[in-house]
Amino acid sequence: MEWFSKAAEQGHPDAKKFLLEAEIRESLASGDLAMNCKHYTLAIQLYKKAAENGNAEAEYKIGVCYYRLKDIYEA
Repeated sequence: MEWFSKAAEQGHPDAKKFLLEAEIRESLASGDLAMNCKHYTLAIQLYKKAAENGNAEAEYKIGVCYYRLKDIYEA
């Protein structure tokens, strides 16, 4: 990752793309872990990082989290 970071700092577009994709994958994985542990508000925060970059899966999972939170507060 260090070399990709250095290349991105120098303006290399493929390195920037790789780092962005890695960040999105990390946000999704962390969000999945939080959601599996029923920490929906944390999951939403993590998914938002990926959703802000146009990731449809993250946007969907944010909706799932809000739906599950609604069920908790209505019970």
